[in-house]
Amino acid sequence: MIPKGVLRRIDTLCRNYLWDSSLNFEVSSGQWEKLSVPKAKEDWVLETVIIGMHFFVGKLVWWIHSKPGALWVRWVNHIYMKGTPWASYSPKPDVAWSWRSICKLKAKFPLVFSTGIWSTTPPGYSVSSGYELIRTHYPRVPWSKYTWNVWSVPKHTFINWLIVREALRLKDKLFLLGISQDALCLVCGLADETHLHLFYQCHFIRRIMGMLSAKLHVILPLTGTLAWVHSKPWSQIKKKVTIAWIQAAYYMVWIQRNKVFVDGTLAHPNRVVHDIVSMMKIRCTFWLQNVMSTRDKEWIVMISS
Repeated sequence: MIPKGVLRRIDTLCRNYLWDSSLNFEVSSGQWEKLSVPKAKEDWVLETVIIGMHFFVGKLVWWIHSKPGALWVRWVNHIYMKGTPWASYSPKPDVAWSWRSICKLKAKFPLVFSTGIWSTTPPGYSVSSGYELIRTHYPRVPWSKYTWNVWSVPKHTFINWLIVREALRLKDKLFLLGISQDALCLVCGLADETHLHLFYQCHFIRRIMGMLSAKLHVILPLTGTLAWVHSKPWSQIKKKVTIAWIQAAYYMVWIQRNKVFVDGTLAHPNRVVHDIVSMMKIRCTFWLQNVMSTRDKEWIVMISS
């Protein structure tokens, strides 16, 4: 068992990897816990270290219950339990904190003793089975398969995840918090800056998506774009490539919006599309190394030319 102070420090380092601590942006515990949810059930697998320790130390709980002849189990029985059944044992307050921690963790695995969920024969307990037993179960979400696109640039995927969850600090939220004087879109100034407006309705994103449609030889809808691509009867490669391009566009819109906020400058949509194409051409050279049909390969060569 690692002291909780050390585990919390490791968690802090993980948070700062995603959100720069110098920006004084704190992630609430509720949001941070959502990061540990499996991708298909909500988000991505980024287990907090404190929770992760439970799955590993859970094996010691299982050992004491199922392997009485093991040397370590015989030792803790002689020093601490002294013949008391493990299911009903409670540690004395003056014992080592590590042993008390293991005993507290026993309460998280009650099914071990009531149902024998883990057999005493191989494979027995595993970290994955411990995770499935004590984790919180969330409903499956419809957008995980097209949000977590393995062919996209990771930072593009991360921003898209925040867009889907409407978690970016746009002016509509800043206005409600009293940080901004108004909620108007920084790019066009014609409507409130919401996720729906900035990434689907603003004339800036519409012009960019129109040019991307011509580049990809696909007529992209203005809303529900990624879900629409995912539903098309295309090859998986064409879907992944198209989603990667769209996520790059959303990322670049977010960057341009921030430039307006910082120094008041906004690039022309033609310039933004040029940067997207230059960025994705590099990705296309790697995609073409994958095994794919002749039709997919010809399409990727065409959009990267």
